[in-house]
Amino acid sequence: MNKWIKVFFAATLLFAWTVDGSCATDVSGLIRGAMKTLGAKRGDFNLCVLTDSTYVNVAGRSTEEYVDMVEGETGCSVGKGNLLFFRRPSNYDLIIALYKRDTEECVVIRYDGQEGRVGKLRIGDEQVYKSDFWKKASKGVSGSDTAGIVTILRAWSSGAPYDFLKCAEIHGDICPGLAWGYFTAKAIQKQYPLRRGEKYVFIACPNACKDDAIQVLLGVTPGKKTMIVKQLTEDQKKQLLVEKGVGILVKWNQSQKKGEGAVLALDTAKIGQIIDFGKPSKPPARAMLVSRLIPLLNSSEEFVKVVREFAVTLELMQGLKSAGKNPYEVIGMNRKPVLESK
Repeated sequence: MNKWIKVFFAATLLFAWTVDGSCATDVSGLIRGAMKTLGAKRGDFNLCVLTDSTYVNVAGRSTEEYVDMVEGETGCSVGKGNLLFFRRPSNYDLIIALYKRDTEECVVIRYDGQEGRVGKLRIGDEQVYKSDFWKKASKGVSGSDTAGIVTILRAWSSGAPYDFLKCAEIHGDICPGLAWGYFTAKAIQKQYPLRRGEKYVFIACPNACKDDAIQVLLGVTPGKKTMIVKQLTEDQKKQLLVEKGVGILVKWNQSQKKGEGAVLALDTAKIGQIIDFGKPSKPPARAMLVSRLIPLLNSSEEFVKVVREFAVTLELMQGLKSAGKNPYEVIGMNRKPVLESK
């Protein structure tokens, strides 16, 4: 075959392969570049990768292939516990964040199917406890995903339990509320283990970030009608006979049509002995509180108390689940409203 024909034929094949596999080719190069920037070698013990691949589609294609790519280039894997995921909408950009624990440096790759962008963050205490870090990062490649990237990778670095990181995967980031939910689910599993024929039903009221952790760990979902989500107005919250309540648990036996119920709340006094309990609204304060919460996760059931236990009949169960009914009123856990004098 003529030499120039051979060259043309090879170039044609390469062009066709590149067009079809451009996503894989481009991102693979970006990952290698990130590894070089971090000074990391494949299989580095201090390396962790966080990605939304498998959740998102890029250029009309699913993104499972990027998991293999990340494993191949970095040596990180699910089995090693250093390949983590966070959920994003299916029409979102592909995000791959590589983090090196010993240097606290992170390289973020964002790819929309046409253009790949790369940014670098340092996410140590010195940085994330300052407002300037969050302002600058929000304008960079990490953008609105900065909170998820920073909190999940820092939690991994701090030795957070793997099942807590799975809660963060569904929630998309880590906040104090997610930790409260983890505390609650662990307390439930220890104090109210299921027996044969039983299932958990959780009344998430008032609803909050905690409910994503409870959903993951207890296997309850709105779709299975085992997590009932109800909001309360501010006036309704003021009438509750429970402070820092996290919800109502029912251990339900479907064949016997009866169950056991418990009203659960955070033990704020016990938590307050260890950390400053609060609801920080600014990123630096939230990051600091999350960092202080991580070491408590392995003994989390200690920070949840049972306010009341009660028997659950079929009629009571229907009342707890029904739309338009305050579940705390159903079980008599509300103050009687004070009538205004005429």
